[in-house]
Amino acid sequence: MASELTGNANDFTATIDLHRGSLAVPADGVLGNAANDIRLDTQSLSGELRFEAAITLGAGRDLILPTVGTSSPINTNGFAVNVLGSLSGPGGLTKQGAGALTLSGTGSYGPTTS
Repeated sequence: MASELTGNANDFTATIDLHRGSLAVPADGVLGNAANDIRLDTQSLSGELRFEAAITLGAGRDLILPTVGTSSPINTNGFAVNVLGSLSGPGGLTKQGAGALTLSGTGSYGPTTS
């Protein structure tokens, strides 16, 4: 199942839990409070975090890769995406799409980045 957040801003406060689904993101502000983390539990390519524009995710928005033995995809969809927050967890990360993905945050995560 794919979902798309619309508009330019939301103000909710919660961890965004992406479990075996896809989420299309047009702007950082639609992800709510700047400290909302994103947990990517897409179970090895059965879903994705997909960007619909060039985006910088702020330093307070961490990416969590919680599942051992899986690789969660981030699809830049042809756009430049910069992640300033940390990455953590035992899962791996797979970059998809033609755009650049820059991981500027600190932290440690699973066995692979591809």
